[in-house]
Amino acid sequence: MTAADIDAVSEVYREVLEPSYISFSELGEGKAETPDRLTGRAAAIFRDQLVSLWQSHERGFFVCKAGSQVIGFSLASLRQTEAGHIECWLDDVGVLHRWRRHGVARQLIEHVLRWGRQAGAKYFLIESGWQNAGAHAFFESLGFRPLSTVFWHPSTDLEPV
Repeated sequence: MTAADIDAVSEVYREVLEPSYISFSELGEGKAETPDRLTGRAAAIFRDQLVSLWQSHERGFFVCKAGSQVIGFSLASLRQTEAGHIECWLDDVGVLHRWRRHGVARQLIEHVLRWGRQAGAKYFLIESGWQNAGAHAFFESLGFRPLSTVFWHPSTDLEPV
C-alpha cells in the first residue's frame, strides 16, 4: 500500500462496514458506541488511523487491485508479547462487495501470513464481531480457530457498588 491508496482503502472500508463488523477494537477506537451501533465517524477515524500509521515498521498495509482500482485491503500489526515472542494481528480485511468470492480476501490474508512469518511471528490473531458468522467461517477455512470470547457491559447500566 502507498499513501496514494489511502482514500481508496478508506472507501472499501466504508462500503464493508456494518454493525456485525463491530468488535472490541471498534469500541476502543471510537468507531462504535455499542456492540451493535457504529458512530457516524467510524470511516473518518479509520482513514485518520491509516494516515498516522501506514509507514510504521510494525504494521503491514496491503491492497489488492483490479487494474488501478483498489478492490480489497488487509492491515496487520506485529506486537511483542510479555512472554517475549512476536504475535501478528490481522487488524482488518475488507473487499468490495462485487469482488467477494473471487479469492481476494484469501490472497490478502495469505500475504499477511507470509509477512508475519518473515517477521518471526509465533502465531496469528484475528478479532471479529460476534455476529459476523460469515467471516468466522472464512477465517476457520484458513486454519484460524476460536480462542476466547470478549464480554461487554456498558458502565451506564451498572449499579453502584
